[in-house]
Amino acid sequence: MARKSRKHLVCTDDDSTPGHAIYNAAAYVRVSGDDKRKGGDSIETQRNIIENFIATSSDIRLVEVYADDQRTGRNFDRPGFQNMLLDAEGGRINCIIVKT
Repeated sequence: MARKSRKHLVCTDDDSTPGHAIYNAAAYVRVSGDDKRKGGDSIETQRNIIENFIATSSDIRLVEVYADDQRTGRNFDRPGFQNMLLDAEGGRINCIIVKT
């Protein structure tokens, strides 16, 4: 999916400075069955890393964490991923953060 311009992002927080963008973010975490066998980052570890990053950013608000456990990354047939896309298309979120 292509990146989109942030030039036209409007402020979504009533008490912030006009023109100061507040990103309504989604955290997306996923672990496949192979990752669990190899000892990769767990869902909880990924979530903690993302939440700690957001805590240091005054312009990012976490809206929801979308998770797919035991799902391959080889396709997009993942319930959490699909729900996240629907929320992005619907305008509920305008930023997606992942831990790679």
